[in-house]
Amino acid sequence: RRSEIVDAYHKLAARGDRGLGFEARSCRRSELPEAGSVFVGNGGMIDPPRPEVPDALARCHSAGIRVIMLTGGVGLTAPSISQQIGLMGPQGRVVQGDELSAMSDAELQQVLKDEPEIIFARIATAQKLHVVQSLQANGEIVTVTGDGVNDAPALKNADMGVAMGVMGTDVAKE
Repeated sequence: RRSEIVDAYHKLAARGDRGLGFEARSCRRSELPEAGSVFVGNGGMIDPPRPEVPDALARCHSAGIRVIMLTGGVGLTAPSISQQIGLMGPQGRVVQGDELSAMSDAELQQVLKDEPEIIFARIATAQKLHVVQSLQANGEIVTVTGDGVNDAPALKNADMGVAMGVMGTDVAKE
């Protein structure tokens, strides 16, 4: 049953949905709800890209600006979303956080030079910063956009940091 559940989750993620798992159990308020729970089912939540994103990316590309996605999100979801918005075609490369951890600085710099369409998924805060520094070591001028605490080190160390949205965290804005 576990493999069926994981397969269903992967199908949701591959189409760009956020996977949700549901569980249930009877308990008193003082008990921990996680203990003894029974899996009930899973579902997907659509979190569509903003409608203006594809046009903004097209304008970036026409201006010669290379756009790279750095996300803590699931590696199956990131390519689906990136294809929906025109960031990456089917031949693009996805580098997972564990793969990135295994790369030397020189290997990462070479990957960034060689791969015209690349996204980084399931990466940690320090890895976002590492990608920024590797791009800079390759002579690139780097702008980082972000809104969360996890984006702050990359925002601060980029040549230009852009805190996104009214709802962005104070740390990202600073």
